[in-house]
Amino acid sequence: MQKIFFLLFSCTFFLSCGKSTQDSKLEVKDMEPDSPAMRKEDGLTDMNMVMDSTGKVTPIVLQGTSQGQNSDWDKKIVKTAFLKLEVKDFKIYTEISHKAAKQYGGYIANEEQSQSEEKIESTISIKVPVEQFESLMNQLPVGAEKIVEKRITTEDVTGEVVDTKSRLQAKEQMRLK
Repeated sequence: MQKIFFLLFSCTFFLSCGKSTQDSKLEVKDMEPDSPAMRKEDGLTDMNMVMDSTGKVTPIVLQGTSQGQNSDWDKKIVKTAFLKLEVKDFKIYTEISHKAAKQYGGYIANEEQSQSEEKIESTISIKVPVEQFESLMNQLPVGAEKIVEKRITTEDVTGEVVDTKSRLQAKEQMRLK
């Protein structure tokens, strides 16, 4: 009888927004509408102003939105998933996971493997565009004998993106003076 191998996946997915040069920012299009309370937590007021960490208040321009459009399209979300799977054939499943990462426009950012007498463990960090996150998460368990653990977390990093943009704009204005 073949030994059962454990495959430990730690998938971290990041996508930079097409309008930003930051690699660790994501854009998710399925968020709930902004409430005034949410906007204040992000550093935004009702007049689309932002205060950076230095205390400077700067107006922000929302690109690609009008009054009829949902402003959540500008949210920057980082999604992180952790999968722990049992598989019958470690080699084949490793190949499948590498192909799946490429298929969905991602890449292997980090991979670690350890082996003992009873199991092989592999930790793989995959980075993939946020639009492909759900598809990849649905495909990865295919071929697994058992899902031992699955955890998905999201983090709203819109405030950090707005703060960074404000700082860059302020520095550019200082340079131009």
